Amino acid sequence: MQRTAPIAGSLVLASAVLVGGCPADAPEDAGTTDRKAYAASAALLGSDPSAAAGECGKIQDPVLAGDCATFAAKAMAKRKLDPLPVCGAIQHIGWQQVCFFESVDAAGLFGEKAVQACQRAGSFRQRCLSHALGRETDREWRVVQPGQELDFLAWLDETMPVYGLDTTVENIPRDFLAKRIAARVAGEAKGQPPRRFSRADCGEIPDETCQEVYRFYVRRLFRQQDMGALCGQSLVRETIEAAGLPGWEDDFADAAPGMWMRLCRELKGGGKPPRGQH
Repeated sequence: MQRTAPIAGSLVLASAVLVGGCPADAPEDAGTTDRKAYAASAALLGSDPSAAAGECGKIQDPVLAGDCATFAAKAMAKRKLDPLPVCGAIQHIGWQQVCFFESVDAAGLFGEKAVQACQRAGSFRQRCLSHALGRETDREWRVVQPGQELDFLAWLDETMPVYGLDTTVENIPRDFLAKRIAARVAGEAKGQPPRRFSRADCGEIPDETCQEVYRFYVRRLFRQQDMGALCGQSLVRETIEAAGLPGWEDDFADAAPGMWMRLCRELKGGGKPPRGQH
């Protein structure tokens, strides 16, 4: 009887294998399944982002699924496919908000559709709306001729409430306009040394806004420079121009030194300027 025990034990094990399957055939754990779906989605992003989004739907972990779906939605937006239903299906609220923000940006939306989508961007709502307004502003600015800046500013004041943005907050209209005039001035001398800035570059806009134009014009050019040494010198036109930065014409001479003092204060004693701009 003792000799037959091992044989009997083997028969029991064999029976269990036949009934339950071998250990190698056991179902994958959820983590492994999720990782495979995520990898499959990543592989499809470049060729078929809609299918990539479908793979994200197989992921059980809500955080990983939201991450996956956000990448897929952005890829869809860049292909001119509607990403918003993908964002809306995300269960994780944080990733859902990120998805709406990133997708609106990637799709280049503005106007009513952008406003509606940005409402679902949660803590990113204001940035989402501001970016959308910026895109519409850029489109309108393309047809603005020198001398029409005040008309453009009036249009901006009318349009901002459509996006739910307060025209009095952080001087948004002023900065939107100033940044675009500065880009126009810089574009006129593209590939050439920066030219002097003139009050005439601003047209009929208020002096305060014109000062911001010069500020943006300078900041476009001094990113790559160490401003510590320059800000430690006398901020006269000759010093500025010797550093390869735009000086100013006589009609802007009263405002320019004060603007340079402000720029140097922003740098807090030197170094490269911070990247955060309006």
